Amino acid sequence: MKESQNQITKIFLPVKLLAGRFTLIFLILFSVAIIPISRFDQNITPSVRVFLIDAFTPIFNVISHPVYFAKNTVSELNTIFYLRSEVKRLTEENEKLMNWQQVGYRLTYENNSLRELLNVSEEPAIQNVSARIIADTSGLFVRTFIINAGSANGVKKGQAVVSSRGLVGRVSEAGIRSSRVLQITDMNSKIPVIVSPSNQRAILAGDNSDNSKLLFLTDKNEDLINNYVLTSGHGGLFPPGIRIGTVSQFVNGSVRVRPFVNWSQVEYVKVLSFSKD
Repeated sequence: MKESQNQITKIFLPVKLLAGRFTLIFLILFSVAIIPISRFDQNITPSVRVFLIDAFTPIFNVISHPVYFAKNTVSELNTIFYLRSEVKRLTEENEKLMNWQQVGYRLTYENNSLRELLNVSEEPAIQNVSARIIADTSGLFVRTFIINAGSANGVKKGQAVVSSRGLVGRVSEAGIRSSRVLQITDMNSKIPVIVSPSNQRAILAGDNSDNSKLLFLTDKNEDLINNYVLTSGHGGLFPPGIRIGTVSQFVNGSVRVRPFVNWSQVEYVKVLSFSKD
């Protein structure tokens, strides 16, 4: 792509140099003509200068057109080459996603077959209510925000709240048209989770920082770094398998979890309605 851009630049370079040289020669001659006029009468110089500039402005415009045309053409061609490379990248990415889609179909078929073989009961359907964050009520000792959905929309206290990236928190107070959501990083948030693929069960607890910590983890070792943390479904309020984040580090014996959610970019959320019955 860079070689093509360099070739295009070389093609239009003579035009640009010719226009630049012609303009430079004209300005030199114009300056030489102005010098004797200014020595005759200081008062007439500004008016003559303005008159000459006005007179030669159309010429300057004509000279500048090829230069601007060359610049615009090069810019358009650079955009075309960039779009071609972007299409190629997206095509390759689409092929990879199609392969993963086939893997997903196969795993879904195997999972359904095994569930039928083991006579596993069906998971209850999960309903959701979309809402928008209308106020951030976080402070030094609290991590909460307000959404524009309440009991009139089917929202109840304790329900899980998720974004497109993962678990955000739970409903702590439900009004008629609005609700307060307690974030998973709040010090009052305690959520039963499972660490995958080690399948260890723990409690995700917030401490008013950007990351949460894992409590009651039986086996603490460095192999847990980058393990996924998901909701376990214990307690019946949260559906199992909601992604939360990854184990990021060990700090003074405490296992820290980095959430998938980017708190500065959360605008729309979903409130999940789930029941084990």
